[in-house]
Amino acid sequence: VIEPLKDLYKDEVRELGEELGLPHDFVWRHPFPGPGLGVRILCAEKVAFSPSDNAPVSLVPDENNKRVKTLPINSVGVQGDGRTYRLAQAMFSDERTPNEFAYRTAVSAVNSLVNINRMVFCTSHSEATKLKFTSGYITPERAELLREADAIADEEMKNAGLYEEIWQFPVVLLPFGENEGGQSIVLRPIDSKDAMSASAVVLPPDVLKKMTNRILDIEGIDMVFIDLTNKPPGTIEWE
Repeated sequence: VIEPLKDLYKDEVRELGEELGLPHDFVWRHPFPGPGLGVRILCAEKVAFSPSDNAPVSLVPDENNKRVKTLPINSVGVQGDGRTYRLAQAMFSDERTPNEFAYRTAVSAVNSLVNINRMVFCTSHSEATKLKFTSGYITPERAELLREADAIADEEMKNAGLYEEIWQFPVVLLPFGENEGGQSIVLRPIDSKDAMSASAVVLPPDVLKKMTNRILDIEGIDMVFIDLTNKPPGTIEWE
């Protein structure tokens, strides 16, 4: 981008694109990270948390609780004056679609739990299962899993006429599942103007369920979550 265009925010770039007469689909394509989907493939050699470690303050301290689960992976957040690498927690319910209470809980949780910077909601399981972590890096196999899931999310949003209703929709691959070697997907639809702050988007239940079911059909994907965290304290991307 040539100066002074380099100083424009994304909303200003879109406004300029419209004035220049660029194709509508080109102008309104969701922002995409420079490193590509690689930045959305989380990698780790070991779990970020286990019951024997110093456990974070939890919404529900009972380790056998089936409705709240601390995930074995760190995510990046923005809290105070800098970035944080802290744990994410997941909520589960019989409905498998988050309601207003779930979103309110997510806001209060990340504001009060000192070792948590992100709350997600499981759309594939009604109860927490034993999560099996698999150390992983960016590989062609993992990249292909994410490409398939990302394409499904993109297609379902367009089919529902919602693609331009949100600002961005990252899809993230996590190195754990309910089976050995299994992986999980996090859906991260957000609304924003300039990416300095962002709000988690509530998807219609029918769209979310269809998206989840299609992603679960991908061999190697065990679980699906939707991120309920605003920015701050969670960043738009997970890494």
